[in-house]
Amino acid sequence: KTLSLAFHYKNMPQAHKQQAITAFMQLYQSEKRGLLRDYRVQDGKDVLELLPVACDKGSATRWVLDYWQKQGLTDVLPCYAGDDLTDESAFAVVNQLNGLSVSIGKTPDQTQA
Repeated sequence: KTLSLAFHYKNMPQAHKQQAITAFMQLYQSEKRGLLRDYRVQDGKDVLELLPVACDKGSATRWVLDYWQKQGLTDVLPCYAGDDLTDESAFAVVNQLNGLSVSIGKTPDQTQA
């Protein structure tokens, strides 16, 4: 992930999680109009991701599929499996292309998979 940063806090002691999340968000807010002006924070399962505004897993999925098409691979059934809220944009792209999207594990109440 050359253009992003992932802050994982899954194994952090519960007593420190909110403090760490708050510190991360304060740092982001302090640089939102400067260094990080072209970035956004995406919430995930025990992770906060700092991503370019124009990028998400859906745009990455579309890029891969477009690349394959340019290489002559036109008979492709797009399939995507994921276990996080961050996968929803990829599920949407795969569904638009009549592919197969699968949500694994504990899922949000509403999912596009």
